[in-house]
Amino acid sequence: GYARAIEEWRSLQSAAEMRSGRVDLAQARLMAAPLSIGLAGSDRPAPIALLTRAAIHLESDEPERALAVVRELRGVEASAVGRAERLTLEGRALLALGRSAEAIGPLEEALVAAQAESSEGGADHDDATERAGASSDRDRNVLSGSRVGEWLGLSAVESLGRAYVASGSPLRAAALFESVHAPRLGRQECEAAILDIAAGTDLGYVTWMVG
Repeated sequence: GYARAIEEWRSLQSAAEMRSGRVDLAQARLMAAPLSIGLAGSDRPAPIALLTRAAIHLESDEPERALAVVRELRGVEASAVGRAERLTLEGRALLALGRSAEAIGPLEEALVAAQAESSEGGADHDDATERAGASSDRDRNVLSGSRVGEWLGLSAVESLGRAYVASGSPLRAAALFESVHAPRLGRQECEAAILDIAAGTDLGYVTWMVG
């Protein structure tokens, strides 16, 4: 109803403020949202509000609180988008807490959910994509974005790479990044290619991901 719509609108405004670096304003907008009927008819905030709250906790250097919030949402996501966002926030919170090995699991799951959403989200655009002569796989990824304007899954890729590096597996991180750049290659193929290229140079192999 109306209260839920206002709550979701406030959550979107809050996310926009947070992305602009105005964390205090983001918190204020979120707290101004009226409480709607949330999960299972209880007086709880809607999932979008909880996801936004968790993101604000992360930006405020409160990973413990962020982790507690996202774990309240386990199993209640209405879509692959919500699942991908929840798992990404969970992985980022664990990474911020120094629990890098534990962060890998939810971040890998986030990528699976994001890829599922990308495949489904671009289905209605296949004809137009083919007429334009572009790659339908790439356009599916472009058309599937999070509520704050990011390509879905990109944040999970960057965070997962950091988790692998922190866990002592930089090769896995590099292969992850390259497999995203070249989605037709699997991670094992990318690992082999990276080692082959690095062996033939004096400075090894460098790759990166901005998320």
